[in-house]
Amino acid sequence: MKDKNLEYIRRGKTGCVFATILSRNPSKVGWVRIFNPSVVDIPDGSFIVSYIFEGKDKSEVIEWALANGMYMEETSDDTLGLRYKGENGVSWVQYFGPESHVATRRSPESELLFCVKLPKKYYWKVGFSGVLHLAHASVEHIKEKSLDVIWEGCFNRTKKLLGYKPTIKEAAKTTLLKEDE
Repeated sequence: MKDKNLEYIRRGKTGCVFATILSRNPSKVGWVRIFNPSVVDIPDGSFIVSYIFEGKDKSEVIEWALANGMYMEETSDDTLGLRYKGENGVSWVQYFGPESHVATRRSPESELLFCVKLPKKYYWKVGFSGVLHLAHASVEHIKEKSLDVIWEGCFNRTKKLLGYKPTIKEAAKTTLLKEDE
């Protein structure tokens, strides 16, 4: 089975340069990709989980997530964040798909992507505590001197893809606009 979304990420089509690098060998960082899941299942040894829903649209995927124990949290007056509470804490769940409201999260197939456990080493500038954020991905296989350059590259690529500086509507904690609900 061809993983269209992973190929899309590898080609640098999302805002995150770290994701582009980590997508070359997802298993090396504990990134598990599951197609068409029937229930939320977090495989042993995983740090990042992707659920890819072939042929499903955003509303079907969100409906599945809510029916399987994920929940929505208000992130601003206009935005909502999908969350997963697992044994290692609360994860910010991002939606990727053809109809994502964020240009940097558009992909060929609908996908939910989230961090489920902190690795031994993640980039210190992430700065989020009390939540599992995709930026907590393991960086132990990336040279220390490259991390700052990659971090700045994320901001530059995101701004270029969006055409403007990101707002709360594009933030990692935001999954949906309330108007899309």
